[in-house]
Amino acid sequence: MKARVNEVFLETGAEQVHIIGHSMGGLDSRLMIVDMGMAEKVASLTTIGTPHLGTVLADHVIGQGGVFLMGLLRRVINLDGFADLTVTACEHFNNRAEDSEARNNVVYQTYASAEDLNDVFAPLVPSWIFIRDHEGKNDGLVPFRSQQWNRELVASDGTRKQVAQKEFPLPADHLNQVGWWDPQEVTPTMRNSNSFKQASDYESETRDVYLHIAQNLA
Repeated sequence: MKARVNEVFLETGAEQVHIIGHSMGGLDSRLMIVDMGMAEKVASLTTIGTPHLGTVLADHVIGQGGVFLMGLLRRVINLDGFADLTVTACEHFNNRAEDSEARNNVVYQTYASAEDLNDVFAPLVPSWIFIRDHEGKNDGLVPFRSQQWNRELVASDGTRKQVAQKEFPLPADHLNQVGWWDPQEVTPTMRNSNSFKQASDYESETRDVYLHIAQNLA
């Protein structure tokens, strides 16, 4: 990510970038800013569906008892980084990073989403149920509360920074957040239209969400 950001500077002549990170991309961006000397080069970070506080699902998947869920989830996502998404791992990173994040000049905002069980992409249903039973509403992979992060960051010197917590404008599971349409999104009024048009319309609506975010960055 750092290499790509530096490429953007070379390509555009810009001095700073705005980053929009989905899922673990949000955590990767935070780590880059904190640990790789990039705070002065990032104007803002917007995260969408990012497990800032971890997800109990990761604890379950990498521990005993998560084999069934792991098999289902590997069909739709890469699980190689799941160890970094446990509640404990994220807590350690948050505690270590908060002082730097509160004092740097990066503007942080988060978007969180959830979806009803009947609308969740079928392979995410077991994980949605597991997270609901342990942490409440979620997007099928990440609890809503974890996506929100913290409303305020506090540095050791007392410096405080607000984090804007927003709700994703569309009901969305973790894959819908990046425009991945699935048959569960079909509503009664859409049942007579063809699936290609439904998918295209959904992707367009999701794209407009990202355009709105980009157009309103500081």
